[in-house]
Amino acid sequence: MFTSELRDIVLDHIRSSAVTKFAHVHYTSEKSFRLRESMLHSASHCREESQSLTLVLNRQYRLVNHLAKDTQQDNYKTEHSQLLKLAREQYQQTGFTQENLSRVASGLALAADKLLFALLKVQHYQWRDRLYIALLTEQHNNIVSDERECTLGLWIHGEGLRRFRTLPGFRELDACHHLVHETSNNLFRRKLKTFTPEELKRVLHDVEEASQQLITALDRLDECTSLLYPQP
Repeated sequence: MFTSELRDIVLDHIRSSAVTKFAHVHYTSEKSFRLRESMLHSASHCREESQSLTLVLNRQYRLVNHLAKDTQQDNYKTEHSQLLKLAREQYQQTGFTQENLSRVASGLALAADKLLFALLKVQHYQWRDRLYIALLTEQHNNIVSDERECTLGLWIHGEGLRRFRTLPGFRELDACHHLVHETSNNLFRRKLKTFTPEELKRVLHDVEEASQQLITALDRLDECTSLLYPQP
């Protein structure tokens, strides 16, 4: 067991960390709601595109029925003209629809990626809370210290590396994540009771600083995701 003085230092740090986290979580939740509105707007736009085809489809249906009933040679030129006009309208409408649906698809994919970064920040906060609880309860086995095995580490070296490695900020994120684990491991390299109050405060400050740098790196990479979806 560590001393009551060291326990008080840990508790004070957790309290301070929780205050900082509150602001970030509030921002992340508001951002998630905005992303939801963006995705709903895109879905509404898709419905509008679908409805815009109704007029052309109705005209096509009437013309097909007319052609099926009337086979007189005298109407050939008129029907050919109508078919040509309809074909041109369909070609133009299809082009517009393709362009708009491509734009909507990019918008939905971008919103999904931005939601992903919001979730990654939440997962980091959860990991950091487990770190502090493990420190407070002296149950160090409950925290994953290997940077390639935690949730964020698995993402960085999996999907993150595959999809985002060319974006500005990815290497910074990887470095910040490494720093978080390096500084947090300093809390468990020796018995907590052997720390002086000043040493413990310094290490906890380093962990919190590295954590905030990681959150900033996630935000910066998030801002660059639009580069993956150029507008047509």
